[in-house]
Amino acid sequence: MQRSSVGLALSLLLLVGVAVFAFDQMSPGRSRAAINGRSRLAIEVNTTRLSFYFHPGAVGLSIETSQLSRAALRPAGPLVSLMRALGPGTLRIGGNSADRSWWTDNGEPKPAWATSTVTPDDLTRLDDLLGSVGWNAILTVDLGHFEPARAAEEASSASRILGPRLRAIEIGNEPNAYATSLEKLRPASYGVGNYIGEVDVYRERILKAEPSIRFDGPDLSFAPSSHTWLPVIAQVRPSPFAEITYHYYPTAYNRPEGRCLRTEVPPARALLSPLTREYEENLLGRLEAAGALARRPTRLSETNTTSSCNSAGGPRTSPVFASALWALDWTLRAADSGVTGLNFHGKFGRCSPNSSSSICAPRSLASARLTARPEYYGLYAASRLEGGRFIPLKLEGQGVRSADFTAYATLRRNHTLTVAIVNMAPRGAAQIAITAPGYGAGTVDRLTAPSIHAKGHVTFGGASVDTEGQLRPRAIPVHHESDTFTLRSHAGSAQIVTLTPTIGAR
Repeated sequence: MQRSSVGLALSLLLLVGVAVFAFDQMSPGRSRAAINGRSRLAIEVNTTRLSFYFHPGAVGLSIETSQLSRAALRPAGPLVSLMRALGPGTLRIGGNSADRSWWTDNGEPKPAWATSTVTPDDLTRLDDLLGSVGWNAILTVDLGHFEPARAAEEASSASRILGPRLRAIEIGNEPNAYATSLEKLRPASYGVGNYIGEVDVYRERILKAEPSIRFDGPDLSFAPSSHTWLPVIAQVRPSPFAEITYHYYPTAYNRPEGRCLRTEVPPARALLSPLTREYEENLLGRLEAAGALARRPTRLSETNTTSSCNSAGGPRTSPVFASALWALDWTLRAADSGVTGLNFHGKFGRCSPNSSSSICAPRSLASARLTARPEYYGLYAASRLEGGRFIPLKLEGQGVRSADFTAYATLRRNHTLTVAIVNMAPRGAAQIAITAPGYGAGTVDRLTAPSIHAKGHVTFGGASVDTEGQLRPRAIPVHHESDTFTLRSHAGSAQIVTLTPTIGAR
């Protein structure tokens, strides 16, 4: 998480103009509409045009490097169930603590600057967890303190211990923040050219120790400096990275302490603002351009609701149901633009008012089991669309005012069609009609809570995560006549509709 510039995010949002979308045009997998009062929304699907593939396991998680030595990564209990339910995902280990971690395989005491120690035992514990849930990992090595030989030892050990479960190594976390007054990891003159040179040294040492390792990067923060860093890095030939990685938090705030510039804590409604979605579209356009320039796929290796220069997360956003709706929309929005995966950042430790983690413990780990926060339900709902290709939608509505609805659809090889509809309106309800020629049956799983501010009583498919970390949704049939399916959508909710083709229509 970027600590020095995140306070600019809200200001940046205010600079983004609101676009007006026409609903009689096709979009590549998603469309937007706003519905007022007594309203109707018609959705037509086009299964003849296929877009990006939504990879199984694209919905992933991210944790701080400091968590490697914590008991939270034990491969037992609800954590295994919660991770496994999201599919064969990727756990990224990094965050600010990555550049303050100390690798040792011989018990050396950590230096004064280090806040955590990583050992082979920690990697073995990680491997046990990954094996239990069927996930792989992206591991970040310390670049903040320039020690390429030590990083090569860590990467080599990770390759040996994790084997094929090691997806990639990231070299440093948010290097475009190293020269800021808060990080103080490099002199003020440090720039993108210096970073590229240091990455070359690290890669040479790591590949000499373990030639099979691949690298992801540059793992930039979403600060304004990334606008200049990203295209420069994307032009390096050959690209040092197998995937272009980037970070994103839609809202930010700072408390009046230290060098932080005080900003207001964003309300839950800020996550569902049309301005937020317009800023996200702008960001995805820049990321897509960088990926095309580098000829590499892209990944949002660290993302979540809110960041701060002095406190992780936000008390009015992360622990509430608005985060579930935002996470569902953001995951599908990014994947529909070609992003191959997203890693939602947090800590598997004790839940705190400022924590943005989707999985945490209500009390200390010694006395409580990990459980799901509202955001987890959004990630689970998004994962229901994995394994298919995005297809165009056509939306037409009555009472259209602004972008309060989003819709996405994926088509699997067996022709199963899955449609996600996110209702971000502040009030009211709408009747939704989905026209899908060739489809004769459908079910819906509803994502609901008492309000967008709710911290509990979240359900998906009428079910909540139980004490064992299990979620057992119960889909209900969707009313249909011929090839049109109708359902009702309430403000601050989402629906995952699954349609099956009629016999002989494949």
